[in-house]
Amino acid sequence: MGLQQLRDTVLPPEGVCMFRILYVEDDVVLQLDGEASLLAAGYDVVLASDGPSACACLRDPGASFDGLITDIDLGGALKGWEVADVGRALTARLSVVYVTGAAGHDFLSMGVPHSLMVPKPFTWAAIVSSLSGLMAAAA
Repeated sequence: MGLQQLRDTVLPPEGVCMFRILYVEDDVVLQLDGEASLLAAGYDVVLASDGPSACACLRDPGASFDGLITDIDLGGALKGWEVADVGRALTARLSVVYVTGAAGHDFLSMGVPHSLMVPKPFTWAAIVSSLSGLMAAAA
């Protein structure tokens, strides 16, 4: 099944509200897998591959996000920590899930309040569960 077919299969009918998630990941394979998994879980997903494009998405006046899933090490000057800071400055109730293979030791000092960190490798079920728990708590 192609990605567009998957999108057509899992997207709700017009007029039905979905939670909108910004997923920031520099690894294309993980990004596509994450997009498919989040769509299958019923989320509206916007993708970004680096910190500057993620911040641009968050600052877009027409965009509104309920959640942010971000890798911490995005391969550039801006890290996931800074992306989450921008997101929370714009949307105080933004649910944030960090994923990382290496930078987890900085979570307590760098993570935004009321966020979660999920170490790589992870399952998408763990990410979706973490995100939905944070969103429920923020409601």
